[in-house]
Amino acid sequence: MFKAWLNVMYAGSEACFEDAWLKMVSTYGPMQGFIVAYISSEYMPWRHQWAKCYIDRYQNFGQRTNSPTETANQDVKSFLVTATGDLLHLHTAIVQILAKKDREYTHRAARMEMSSGAIFSGAVG
Repeated sequence: MFKAWLNVMYAGSEACFEDAWLKMVSTYGPMQGFIVAYISSEYMPWRHQWAKCYIDRYQNFGQRTNSPTETANQDVKSFLVTATGDLLHLHTAIVQILAKKDREYTHRAARMEMSSGAIFSGAVG
């Protein structure tokens, strides 16, 4: 059922979204009626806010969550050794995260510059 739900969430077009939803309902509705009814009443009315085929209409820079702070929180937790650390450990973790993100950004920017430079140099020559 989870895979069917992923197919609904990440459908590339509205038609694929509707097909995936109808397939999920017909496949799992008889066995998992409560779950399908819950999704139908609680999630489907808001599908324009979470389904890929709808949110891709808006420039979102790949951000699929409505709370970037959740991602930042997860990053911090991944760098902390224990949840009972002190403020110094938190500061150190944040410094490490920012350094890592800076390296990743610099690497991506250099890679993009190299690939665009190769395109432009090929067009000129």
